[in-house]
Amino acid sequence: MYGNQNGWKILQYLQMATHPLLRWKSEQEWREYYKEHKTSESSHFTENEYIHHMNRKRYEGTFGETVFTIFISELEEEAWGKWGEESYEPIGVVTVRGKVSDHSRSHVRPGYYEINEGEIVELEKGIMPEQIQKEIPITRVVTYSIPFIQQAVSGEILKACGLLELVTPKKGKKYYRVVVGYFDAYVTDRREKEYIKVEV
Repeated sequence: MYGNQNGWKILQYLQMATHPLLRWKSEQEWREYYKEHKTSESSHFTENEYIHHMNRKRYEGTFGETVFTIFISELEEEAWGKWGEESYEPIGVVTVRGKVSDHSRSHVRPGYYEINEGEIVELEKGIMPEQIQKEIPITRVVTYSIPFIQQAVSGEILKACGLLELVTPKKGKKYYRVVVGYFDAYVTDRREKEYIKVEV
């Protein structure tokens, strides 16, 4: 599906759509899936947390005997990450917590959640002085990983573990962001640590 708004239209439509051939996993099926298919993504969730997150998404289902998955791609002019507009300095692995203020780009890859009152709740020892933590705000959690799209909506408290980066825009103020699902995470142990979830 192409287009940011087109993507939201179809996802919102599917929240209410009914058809004899259209089916989503039931809560019980998600419970069974959680127990039988433990993954690095689901390992950070209790069973009830996992059900809460998966049961409200509508991007993967079945129509008759056909399984479908909806992938949404921004149009070129909509892309939020323009090449060369920002530089990124990796700091280390952290866990952050904050209130989602904007989830409008959470259905694309890479997608993000804008957060307010972002704070580091856990970090690798020695990666940054405490004073610096307070000087530059953490305002964004970015995901490249399909399991973590549509994880949170505005107003919810989000918790995420990933790679902390200092972002220096060509225009505007510096800020921190946390990135989940960079390609290198799949060949290191960082994948086992990374997640995005809301407080249930």
